[in-house]
Amino acid sequence: MSNRTIRVNELLRRELGDILRKHYQVEAVAMTVTEVRVAPDLRDAIVFVAIVGETAYAEQKLRWLRRQAMTQGRRIVTIAEDIVRAHEGESA
Repeated sequence: MSNRTIRVNELLRRELGDILRKHYQVEAVAMTVTEVRVAPDLRDAIVFVAIVGETAYAEQKLRWLRRQAMTQGRRIVTIAEDIVRAHEGESA
């Protein structure tokens, strides 16, 4: 992976996180953009999102995120989700 791709990945991760935090404060309170992987041609990206909460809550937030991306006119190629349950740390 080139330095340029690494820098683009990090920039997109920060910018997406900022957009969620600034424009969707209430809806995105339990979401974190953990990683972005851009294709070498920069046309597509995979966005990894961590959502804190129980599985049903995380799935609801992920559906909301996909709807927002589509209504904003953006095409999501893939969203890979890391679902983080609050009680997992306690039960492990």
